[in-house]
Amino acid sequence: MRIGQLSQATGVSVQAIRYYERFGVFEKPPRNKIGHRLYGPDACHAIHAIKEAQRRGFKLSEIREIKEASFCDELHLLIAGVLERLSEEERRIRKGRKEIKALCSECDWTPEKPATDCLIYKSLRCQ
Repeated sequence: MRIGQLSQATGVSVQAIRYYERFGVFEKPPRNKIGHRLYGPDACHAIHAIKEAQRRGFKLSEIREIKEASFCDELHLLIAGVLERLSEEERRIRKGRKEIKALCSECDWTPEKPATDCLIYKSLRCQ
């Protein structure tokens, strides 16, 4: 199948597929006689695996490292790093959520108050 067909089959844009190829997480297939790249039956599975890894929180650079790993211990070290990064992101998100809730509860909003006079606006320094 050609790249447009792969895009339709996976729901991933042609641009994203090409980016995956350039980034090294998805292998470029050889070109046929007229210069088109023809993707084999495993291409859909590979794209879905990349998307699933991203859904789980992996960055493309981490997916590439997984593909390049030679030994199980390399994978365990990589996964430990991913888990630490995700934990830090969770802490940052929780802190941000708490701060946003506090802003909302402190705001003395009224429907006709201009946004520039709002505590939320001022605290985010949108001025």
